[in-house]
Amino acid sequence: MYFYKQIRVSGYGGWFLLRLSLHDPVLPLNIEAHTKEDAAKLGNAVRGAVKEFSALDISALNQFIEG
Repeated sequence: MYFYKQIRVSGYGGWFLLRLSLHDPVLPLNIEAHTKEDAAKLGNAVRGAVKEFSALDISALNQFIEG
């Protein structure tokens, strides 16, 4: 069994980092890309990967992607 504290993925002209918070029950997500459109593509990839976890509040991510 593996336990990862963070995951970093590159693609769509940028990258994202999803990690555990040290103090709060949240998963901070950092996205960096050359354009807003590329950042939204990365956000959409994250959303697709976590959509099955109904306990996660992804409203801020949805707002960013649709935004």
